[in-house]
Amino acid sequence: MEQAVIPGRLEVVLKNVVAAREIYAYIIGDDIDHDVLSFRQALLGHLSQSIQIPAGWRRPYIEDASICLHPEKKWKASGKHAISIEIILPSPVAIQDDDQDASVDLRVPFSGKLLKHVTDLLRPLVPPGKDWVHIQDVESGETIPELPVFKWIRYNEYCDGAVFDTTSFLEAIASAVNDLLQLEDQIDQVFEQAKATIAPRPNRRKHPERKRRKT
Repeated sequence: MEQAVIPGRLEVVLKNVVAAREIYAYIIGDDIDHDVLSFRQALLGHLSQSIQIPAGWRRPYIEDASICLHPEKKWKASGKHAISIEIILPSPVAIQDDDQDASVDLRVPFSGKLLKHVTDLLRPLVPPGKDWVHIQDVESGETIPELPVFKWIRYNEYCDGAVFDTTSFLEAIASAVNDLLQLEDQIDQVFEQAKATIAPRPNRRKHPERKRRKT
């Protein structure tokens, strides 16, 4: 009689069925969201202690699923949010979201011509050789226009199968944030140049032709 063959991945689950059930319940429940939030707060504390916040910048803060930091006043378009450094720390097993890995991004929360000009001018500033990516170097649809410069910090690269190297993971994020902080002056120039490019030109009124008296 031919012996039944169990698919390999199912066999792994069956061999670890108790642990698999516990992990599944953890993933679909609320506990993992609470733990990711705690990890995000730990990262916030690490960044506050390990990076030098430039003068005139807000200290890092949590907003939704991200940690943000940006200048208090500059890098803002009229009536809009500021360009900011954003650290995204999602669940490593997110079911509904696309992102399942951490990233450090330069968020440009504009639209239209201003977003395009800033994006184009940022391309030469992307730090070479450090896994930084510019949106124009990836296929359309793989990212969103408001994140034109980003770097993945992938969870699996800090796990050897037995231990997750939390220290190296946090240091990698802090290092990426410092990469962007070092570009502050260049981003100042990019932003001002982009604004000047799209600034409306003043209308030149034609003076009405003067009537001359008859002589």
